[in-house]
Amino acid sequence: MDKSVQHRSILALPVTVQQDTPKGSWVDATGKLMAADALPMGVTQEAASAGDIVSVTVLGTASMNMNGIASGAVMQGDVICLDTGSMVIKTAAAALTASDTVHGIVLYDAAATGHAEVLIK
Repeated sequence: MDKSVQHRSILALPVTVQQDTPKGSWVDATGKLMAADALPMGVTQEAASAGDIVSVTVLGTASMNMNGIASGAVMQGDVICLDTGSMVIKTAAAALTASDTVHGIVLYDAAATGHAEVLIK
């Protein structure tokens, strides 16, 4: 099966990032990386330096950076959840008890140190 995904950004918004930001990072509406007092807006479509305007996928598919989020390989169907200001990967079964924290779904298996194709909801 061809695992290449043509990103389908149904809703993307411009955001001025507050720090150097790798491609595929979750940011809040002010352009900050996720922190304990932040709510996720979406995933950056490209890398950016502090003060740059970057397009952020709010709804659609995106390439999400797994560095610092995944503790091991991620599997198709795993979900991306908000947990006290941090994005974490959970199995779908583990996320059932807190489905209101789910912000995305992994579309294909991926390594913990690379990028995963995700559907952001």
